[in-house]
Amino acid sequence: MSATKPPGWARWLLQRTCKDEHLDELQGDLLELFDRDVQRLGPKKARRAFGLRVLMSPRWYRMMGFGKINSGFMGHKYLKIAWRNAARYRVSTFIQFLGLCLGFAAAAYILLFLTNEFAYDKMHVHRDELYRVLRFDPLEGSRGHSTSSQHGIALQAEYPDLSLCRFGNDPVKIGEVSPTLVEEFYWADSTFFDLFTFPLLHGDPKTCLQQVNSLVITESLSKRLFGTTDALNKIIPVKIYDGDAEFLMKITGIAQDPPQHSQIQFEALGSMANAEDLYASLVRSWGFSWLRTYIKIPNGREDQIKESLPTLVKEILGDEENPHFGIALQPFTDVYLHSQDIGRNTFDGNITNVKIFATIGFLILLISLFNFMNLTTARASTRLKEIGVRKVLGSPRFGIIYQFMMESMFFTVAAALCGFIIISL
Repeated sequence: MSATKPPGWARWLLQRTCKDEHLDELQGDLLELFDRDVQRLGPKKARRAFGLRVLMSPRWYRMMGFGKINSGFMGHKYLKIAWRNAARYRVSTFIQFLGLCLGFAAAAYILLFLTNEFAYDKMHVHRDELYRVLRFDPLEGSRGHSTSSQHGIALQAEYPDLSLCRFGNDPVKIGEVSPTLVEEFYWADSTFFDLFTFPLLHGDPKTCLQQVNSLVITESLSKRLFGTTDALNKIIPVKIYDGDAEFLMKITGIAQDPPQHSQIQFEALGSMANAEDLYASLVRSWGFSWLRTYIKIPNGREDQIKESLPTLVKEILGDEENPHFGIALQPFTDVYLHSQDIGRNTFDGNITNVKIFATIGFLILLISLFNFMNLTTARASTRLKEIGVRKVLGSPRFGIIYQFMMESMFFTVAAALCGFIIISL
């Protein structure tokens, strides 16, 4: 017998489980194995191995009074009884099962919708630091998403540590022989790929929009124009759709197609330097609102900047008075779901709809569960004889409770699986 003793907690557990002749033999075998392990593996590993063997012993269920249950009757026989009762009362069982199945299906379908709504813009690394600049009317409380070039210029001049990105839509025709109409074309600042996480297949994200006549296209547009995604450094004519201006632009980047769950969608991006030359007479005007302006605020300074915006507005207006002029910031993570009050909002997301559907899904699931429990309770009177016979035969109270729990779990799991099958179809 080794001087090293097994761990105290394992010996206590073993004593609680070893209550008959067979288990005494098991205890002796485990102690013999422990002595061998001490000599072969050393005391530390032997104690660890002994503890694992005790935990893996099938007799530990005797603790907490579970040993009163006949283990041979706990599993498949309970399920067999549940199946026989379901077959005997087919109509009520079908109603129970159908209600629970449809409840799970409806709740799961609504959960998929909610997951889809909250999945927008998760791909952007700097999403928690990004803010959208809005036009704000202090008198009416209204907001607008279109800004002028001067909004971004004024913010960056006042707060030099901010990162600024502006981009504006301007449909174009790209190509020479048979030009392709590209409606999702944007003039963008060179910081576009610094603020937003859109991977490039070819090109440098830091420099691809710095030079005049630079053009970045998506891989799908590249395949439409050239039949390949390897179109880097090719020169291609770009003509403004509703004007006469035309540029020969060099493809400096091929970007992956924006994912579905992105509020920012584009097919091609041109350098903002071209737009500033093209619209030179308008970009200096505060009234020429055609851009979407985003800023990245570092070091958690958003509260400080928001508080100083009224002072900035006063500096911009000077001696002029315009009570309808103001600037507001909207967190980037709120843009998709919290923009219903903004004029010309194009996003389908609506936080009110999300809350309504979440409540509906919860109530549907709750009602289906209540319906299942009420029908089960109503049918319990038909099984009083069965319960009485089992008690006479010596079945413990916990055994009867366990049987009904097993039946409920069986129907719940089956209904959930059926609901998910409906969803997949």
